[in-house]
Amino acid sequence: MAARRLIIVLVLLLAASIVAATVAPERTGQIVGVTDTTTTGETTTATEQEPTTTTTPETTAPAPTPEPSGGVARSARIDASVKHPETVRAHAGDQLALAVGADPPRSIAIPSLGLTEFAAEDAPAHFNLLLRTPGIYAITDGDDPSVILGRIRVSKGNEHDRKNRPPRPPSDRS
Repeated sequence: MAARRLIIVLVLLLAASIVAATVAPERTGQIVGVTDTTTTGETTTATEQEPTTTTTPETTAPAPTPEPSGGVARSARIDASVKHPETVRAHAGDQLALAVGADPPRSIAIPSLGLTEFAAEDAPAHFNLLLRTPGIYAITDGDDPSVILGRIRVSKGNEHDRKNRPPRPPSDRS
C-alpha cells in the first residue's frame, strides 16, 4: 500500500515538473547579441523495403550579419552625464562588459538593444554585450529616451586588426 502511494506521488511530481517546464519562459543567453535558432529539415532515406522520410532538427545561422573580425573582451565604466556624454569605442565582434554609474540614481537604457538596468553612483548598471553590428548605440535615461547619457561606437575594425589576422585558408572551388 505504501509503495503504491509513493508511485502515485512520484507520477504527480513528474507531471507537475512537465507542466512547469512547458509554462516557464525560454531562457536566453547572458550575452546580448547571441541568438540560437532551430529549424527542421527533411531527409529521405531509401531502404530495400520502402522509402521513409524523417524530420530531424538542424541548427541554422541567424539572419545575415556582418562577420566580426575576431573581437576581444573589453570592459569599460562610464558615468552617465547629460552635459558630457562619454563614448565607449569598440569593434564589431568584441564582447563588452559595460558598467554605467549615475548620480542621481536612475534607470539606464540602451534602446536599440532593448536593455534597461538601474544605476547609482556606487552601484552601476551592468551590461554584457556581444557587439556584432557596427554603428552608434545611444545610452539613454530609462524614463526619458530623448536624454542621451553616453554612447557606444562600434566600428568594423581597423587596418591594424586586418593586418594581424591569420590568412584565410584557400577555398576548394572546382
